[in-house]
Amino acid sequence: MASPATSLSPPTQPSTPSSQPQAQQQQRALLLTTASALGISAHSFIHSYTLASSLFAVTIATPGGGPLHFPETDANSRRWLDDFLAKPAAVPVAVESLDLTLFAALLIPGGAGTITDLPHNAAVAHLAMAFDRDKKLICAVGLGVSVLCASALLGNKGADWQFAGRCMTAPSNVELARTTLLAEQPLLLEDFLRDNGACYSAAKSDSVHVVIDNNLITAQNDASTLSAVQNLILLGNNSRRERKAAA
Repeated sequence: MASPATSLSPPTQPSTPSSQPQAQQQQRALLLTTASALGISAHSFIHSYTLASSLFAVTIATPGGGPLHFPETDANSRRWLDDFLAKPAAVPVAVESLDLTLFAALLIPGGAGTITDLPHNAAVAHLAMAFDRDKKLICAVGLGVSVLCASALLGNKGADWQFAGRCMTAPSNVELARTTLLAEQPLLLEDFLRDNGACYSAAKSDSVHVVIDNNLITAQNDASTLSAVQNLILLGNNSRRERKAAA
C-alpha cells in the first residue's frame, strides 16, 4: 500500500456548498471532528478535507459547533491552515443541528481530542448509526474510529452494538504506548473493539493499514489517512456511476 503523500498544498477552491457554484450538483460529505482543546491532527484533517473535496461538497461539523483546534503543526500545514481558517467554509456547524439526509458520506479525521468528546455525544451516536443503517459511506481515521463506539457507550448495557461483527482497525494499544497518549485515553479502542465483537486487526505501529468492510472504511492511524480517503473517493465514484447507470 502506498505511503501517505507529504504535500500539504491547499486546494485552489475548497469544495463546500458556499464556495463552488456547482456544489448543488455534488454529493455532500460530512467531515465530523472534535471541538476539544486537545485538538485535531493537522496532517489527517488536511488530507481528509482536500481529497474529499475532489468528489464531495464538504461540510465541517463539531459538537456544539465549537471551533477547530490544531495543537501540533509544521510550517507547511500552518500556512495551509492559516489560509483555510480565514474562509467561511472553516466555520463548523453544530452536529446536533444537522439534517443527515443531505449527506452521502461521513469522514472523521484523527486527532487526540477526537476520543474525548465525540464518542460521548448523543447526536454523534445517532449520526453514526443512521449513516450505517442507510449504507452510506463512513471513513474513520485513527482515534476517529471512536465515533463508532458512541452508540454502545451511551446505550443500554447488554444491548447489541450496531457494529459488532464488522471488520475494522484503530490505533493498537502497542501503538499508543509508544506515545504519551496511552495513559490519557478514556477509551482503549483495540480493547473496546475486541470486547464488543468487532473483527479487529492492526499492522505494525505507524504503518499504513486500512480495513474496508462494505460501506465502512477504517484507518489504523493518522499516517493511513491518505489511503483511507482515497478508498472513500473510489467507493464514492463507484456509487455515483451505479446511480447514473440505473437512472
